Amino acid sequence: MHWIRVAREYELRIQKKGKIVLKFDGFPKDAFEAIGALVKQFYDVTLEHKEVSTRGYNWGQAEFQDSSLTFTVHNKQAFELPLTEVANTVVSGKSEVSIEFAVPKDVAKRQDALVEVRFYVPGGATEGQVMESGNKRVYRDKDAVDIDDEGDEEGEVSLAAQKAVLDDDGEAVSAATLFCETIKEKSDVGAVTSELICAFADMLCITPRGRFEVDFHAEFFRLRGKTHEYKILYSTITRLLLVPKPDELHYNFVIGLHPPLRQGQTKYPYLVFQFERESEVEMTLNLNEELKEKFSSLQEQYDGPTYQVASDIFSGVVGKKIQTPSPLYKSAQGYSGVKCSLKANEAFLYPLEKSFLSIPKPPIYIPFSEISAVTFSRISSVSTTSTRTFEVKFSLTSGTEYSFSSMAREEHGPLEAFCRNKKISVLNEIGDDGLVVNDDRRKKVDYKDVLDESESEDEDFVAGSDSDVNEEFNEDYSSNSEDGSGSESGSDAGSDDEEKEVKKTIPKKHKKETKDAPKKRQKKEKKEGPKRAMTSFLYFCRDYRGKIKEKNPGMSLGEIGKELGIQWKNVSAEEKQIYEDLANQDKERYQRELKEFKSGGAVKKEKQEEKKAAPKKADVKSEEFVVSDDDDDF
Repeated sequence: MHWIRVAREYELRIQKKGKIVLKFDGFPKDAFEAIGALVKQFYDVTLEHKEVSTRGYNWGQAEFQDSSLTFTVHNKQAFELPLTEVANTVVSGKSEVSIEFAVPKDVAKRQDALVEVRFYVPGGATEGQVMESGNKRVYRDKDAVDIDDEGDEEGEVSLAAQKAVLDDDGEAVSAATLFCETIKEKSDVGAVTSELICAFADMLCITPRGRFEVDFHAEFFRLRGKTHEYKILYSTITRLLLVPKPDELHYNFVIGLHPPLRQGQTKYPYLVFQFERESEVEMTLNLNEELKEKFSSLQEQYDGPTYQVASDIFSGVVGKKIQTPSPLYKSAQGYSGVKCSLKANEAFLYPLEKSFLSIPKPPIYIPFSEISAVTFSRISSVSTTSTRTFEVKFSLTSGTEYSFSSMAREEHGPLEAFCRNKKISVLNEIGDDGLVVNDDRRKKVDYKDVLDESESEDEDFVAGSDSDVNEEFNEDYSSNSEDGSGSESGSDAGSDDEEKEVKKTIPKKHKKETKDAPKKRQKKEKKEGPKRAMTSFLYFCRDYRGKIKEKNPGMSLGEIGKELGIQWKNVSAEEKQIYEDLANQDKERYQRELKEFKSGGAVKKEKQEEKKAAPKKADVKSEEFVVSDDDDDF
């Protein structure tokens, strides 16, 4: 019996002969003498006062005693771990041992719980520290350490006990490996506490990655791998799912767990096993009368595909139905799922009867009842060549969102029809901008420059030319002048009609235009320097814009720009080189003129003054033209 100071006053620790430890907390400090006297009187046992280390050191000595692990600092106990609560232990690295603990079932959401402890165990082990336990070597308990009194001094370890522990290959066994094996032996991780029902060898698990031997027992199943070993209770399994992989070669079997499986700092709420479609197995289950009554749905003999046999056994021992893909959904290729991407990982999305499932990494289960809306985006109605994929976003009532991208365009129809059939709110973000990639934004701006170029002023414009003035203010000038110069033998009716048209086309509005037009030109003339060089894409737009308008007369300017961007991406390298050569020539022209402009600024100013004076003559001519017509009218 031991008297120990704990968080709540003092604790009485009683160890029974069957290696069972009983602990009683809450004793006051002054109860030590009274309890010690009673223990001595009735059991003839001395109550020992065990001191506790409170220095906070993280280095010391680990000692095993029955089913507990005690960590001592300077021969004082720092803490004690019950090995019966260990869920898994593994050697991570060369000298580090990780011990994971089972999460209590009734733990509150915001309650702290110890889930993992790591020990650094360097060096090797000696023969005096270990003993044989079955076919394994483990550390001795504290009270069974072999101390030989034949040494030179009292308490010295014998020479035989100082020999290093060797494995079958003659190599020294690390202390970390022996430490891990001892924990497995003393905990329930490595112990077989019930009779084996059946076992599957070398099952491939893709989440978490590895190959495991799966053993079925009455209350749990065990995963045995090369580096990890897990004991999973059937009561922690929440759901079972079986889906065919869209490659027609494999099946995936998914097991939901709560609490999730822990592997270091990573949690795995789902286990994903993969089976080959053509693999078959024949298995006989070890069932006694008690197990037959408990697992009434299990058969004694199974023979068939491995994925079907394994899923049926899991369903029988867990007591849950297996969820499969919904028969209402078939992809464009006839599969039960659709290939997509979840962030940077490849995924497969399966519509089930009451939920969606995404596997393998990470597995995501989305019930219909938690979905507030499904949004389809990157779908355009203008062209079918630019956007070959689309994206689906699931918005949950909790505020969480899952986005699945890189879905083939032809999968949109079946998936949307399934969602509407299941009465799920569907939203379509149809964006025409999805046709043009991000790099085409620059091309859109450049194309606008091409359109503006057609409206730029002509540098050869002469204000004193009457023909220029007539052409500027009379949109029918070209046709009228051609008729008049061709022949003067036209009928009087024709000349009268022409005069009427002239009267109609010269209202007072033209007087406003004569005043406003020079102002617009003055704004554009403020830009100094030569005309900027055109890019290869602009030359391409200049040649192809007319062709596109002829083929599609109803296209808007925006649609023409998008079509130009698409055709520019598909143009051959030889043809593109032609436009690049033109752009290079224009670039040389611009650099040459820019150099001349910078060196001859005075000459440029004189030209600008001439241009500023030119509109005054245009005003006189335009005014005379309008007045003469008004005189004819009146």
